[in-house]
Amino acid sequence: MPSSRKSEVFPGVIGLIDGTHIQVQVPAELRSRFYDRKSNTSLNIQAVVGPDMKFLDFVNRWPGSTHDSRIFHSSSLFCRLESNPPDGHLLADAGYPIYRYMLTPFRSGDLTPAEMAYQTAHIATRNLIERTFGAWKSKFQCLKFLRMKLETNLDVISACAVLWNFLLAEKKTPEE
Repeated sequence: MPSSRKSEVFPGVIGLIDGTHIQVQVPAELRSRFYDRKSNTSLNIQAVVGPDMKFLDFVNRWPGSTHDSRIFHSSSLFCRLESNPPDGHLLADAGYPIYRYMLTPFRSGDLTPAEMAYQTAHIATRNLIERTFGAWKSKFQCLKFLRMKLETNLDVISACAVLWNFLLAEKKTPEE
């Protein structure tokens, strides 16, 4: 997964996967399902990002209370990866399980030098998805808090993802 930053330190990466929360206004009767770990009402968005910060896969229909691993296991991406494992792997945070095509960091504790090298490379490479989410939300300020009907919020989020990829293709979006 070549890029201008340290992603070469982790070979064989085909993408970076993570979730991000976007605050939304929801009807009172639905709020309990949408409370995230910070007690905000949100949607949990799962994305796979490539080395150019483009979204390669995008899921935006889950309430904020939904765990990243549940979103992944319910996604068409999971089905595709299970039926046709890629040559390479996704890098994920500790909220995801380990699969032959998905690598996560070690849990904290005493690590061997080899494990520490893996951990350092994993963190340095996976940082790109965090930067992508930050730059995406900065570019589309409306993603800070959506106050429309839930269905409209989902459409706006999808449109912002499509526009993000378009702008990157046209080289109109700075990396940060």
